[in-house]
Amino acid sequence: MPRKNATVDQQLTGLLVQFWATGDHDSARVLADRFQELSAEQVAEALVKFWALARAVQALGEVGLCTLNAPIDSIFVHGSE
Repeated sequence: MPRKNATVDQQLTGLLVQFWATGDHDSARVLADRFQELSAEQVAEALVKFWALARAVQALGEVGLCTLNAPIDSIFVHGSE
């Protein structure tokens, strides 16, 4: 049975990825607006998942097991589904 918050997770992950990939002010503003709509628990869960995924990709790259031949946002979005 899918988790009730799966859609929230995917939306928030997409916004985090957009900000991470661009680092621009508009992406940060959209992400901040979305954070305000969620509970602290939902935000914390999404941040921890995003951090873990980013660290895993980085660690795999450091040992030569992951080569990023695609934009980082496509890896996170497709890798989290």
